[in-house]
Amino acid sequence: MTPTDLHDWLARHSPALAATVETLARSCARIAESAALGQLAGLEGYTEHANSQGEMQTKLDLFADESIAGALAGFNFADAVTAIIVGAMIVRAGLKFGWEAIRELIDTGLSAGEVAAIRHTIASTPGVLGMHELRTRRMAHQVLVDAHVQVNPRISVSEGHRIAESARQRVLASHPEVLDVLVHVDAENDLQGNAAVSLPDRAILLAHLRELLAADPPDFERTTLHYLSTRVEAEIFLPPGFADDARLAGFRQRLDAALPNDPWFVAIRLNQQIAP
Repeated sequence: MTPTDLHDWLARHSPALAATVETLARSCARIAESAALGQLAGLEGYTEHANSQGEMQTKLDLFADESIAGALAGFNFADAVTAIIVGAMIVRAGLKFGWEAIRELIDTGLSAGEVAAIRHTIASTPGVLGMHELRTRRMAHQVLVDAHVQVNPRISVSEGHRIAESARQRVLASHPEVLDVLVHVDAENDLQGNAAVSLPDRAILLAHLRELLAADPPDFERTTLHYLSTRVEAEIFLPPGFADDARLAGFRQRLDAALPNDPWFVAIRLNQQIAP
């Protein structure tokens, strides 16, 4: 007997049962179609939300069909039972979608495990001596990261920037959910505040150095200043032939006498080039 012959026989002998079978067949076909669309979906976020809505609609259709089928089969209480089940499903879906929407609107951080993984990625970057103030913020289905890394205070600005960029690229490569990373480079741990901001700026310190040396070497602007805690270290680069041994000894004596009571400098190093 073919499916068509079976349907015709049921329609002649039990129309209600035939309607029930037909309704259930349509519901099964709808479920199969929804599953197939879910497997073909390749996008995250919006697609996942759309699939959830489609799945919810399929379930509601299924219960509605079963209610109709039950009524046709003579179960008069089927409508009431179905109404209660469908109502509970709608409330549950509303709460779920509402919570997801609230999480996208407010700033929420990552879990402790996810934060620990990002912390390890940054801390293991070559050149990073320490890290603090790691912050994460979830924005919809992506994450923003902000971190302070501590590097050697005597390296150049360009090298410090390279270390920070390397840490940023490592996080983006290892954690696909991260949209962007902002890395701050610190010469020391500034969790308790940065006392160096109260020190004089470069122009004032260079003028003070000239007074200490009683000299104005050429290319004096090449002097490197290291702001560390509440004091400053200076590296002065003298051009070739600027000072002989006697003059260098005079500079050393002046600095040895002045540094113990100097309000700003804790160390001054003189470097004389021997060739251009």
